[in-house]
Amino acid sequence: GGGQRSEGLFTLAFLQSVMQRHVHFHSMVNDCFESDVGFQQSVDKGLVLVVNSVKNSAQLLAIFANSLLEKGGSVAKALGMGRGAEEALEHVITCLKYVLNRSTFQEHYVRLLANRLISDTSTSLEVEEFMARCLGEVCTPDFTSRLQRMIADKMRSFEQERQHEAEALGRGGVLHVLLLTAGTWPLPVPAFFPVPLELGNRLETFSEFYQSKFKRRKLTWYLDLSRAEVRGLFLEKKYDLTMSLQQLLVLLVFDAPLSPSHDQVGDSKAVTVAFISEVTGLSSSTVDAVVRSLVRARLLCLSCPPPPPP
Repeated sequence: GGGQRSEGLFTLAFLQSVMQRHVHFHSMVNDCFESDVGFQQSVDKGLVLVVNSVKNSAQLLAIFANSLLEKGGSVAKALGMGRGAEEALEHVITCLKYVLNRSTFQEHYVRLLANRLISDTSTSLEVEEFMARCLGEVCTPDFTSRLQRMIADKMRSFEQERQHEAEALGRGGVLHVLLLTAGTWPLPVPAFFPVPLELGNRLETFSEFYQSKFKRRKLTWYLDLSRAEVRGLFLEKKYDLTMSLQQLLVLLVFDAPLSPSHDQVGDSKAVTVAFISEVTGLSSSTVDAVVRSLVRARLLCLSCPPPPPP
């Protein structure tokens, strides 16, 4: 949003200011003091004070790097994904050398990388690999090894997905699966998620395919992190939609045939939040939030205004 954009542009200005001082004073030491080690160390000590004088500098650097590595990131848009963005990534590495609390940077960076890889919003895996190698210059080996394993998981998933789709040809919609190594990705315990009947058969088919190749591995589905690409038909016009599985679950209630328990509003079906919760297995509070999002997207209409949220 606007907050992340302003943070990104502030960090860009700060990075440019730090790099100007870095180049100016190190050039002065090289030209005037014959690259004296003592003077170089003094310049570096000064830059450590400057960089760490900014509140949350480590977190801001991670957010800034994310805006460069994410499709449509505000800073990437401002710079363009050319040499300007490459220089900005190099500036992140240089500035990170002077950050005292690098563990905070690593914590935020790995979380943002996971978001990019899971949501398919990374500019490219090649750029992610390049950044992981660069971070190896200033971060711990365990951290950079973790980044490389996450990127490798993404690459291996493409191959497994291709093999599965070749075997499951003609069995319904396309299923995209990202295989994440347990303990490598910063993920919470998977939340309970009722599986739509339309999806359950495909998940079972993939599980059988995977277990036939890796008999000692266990699959745990993170359906709450998934999304669905749906084609809808309204008034003989087709619409391609991307939504969460929770939103899909709610919409499928309206796609089912009418029953005597449903109210008829013109040519449409009207159901209550309590009924949707009963059918889908989602909590009433979750259904309420999902319905509100679908109303804002104009995919559903309210027959009466909902009470204000507590």
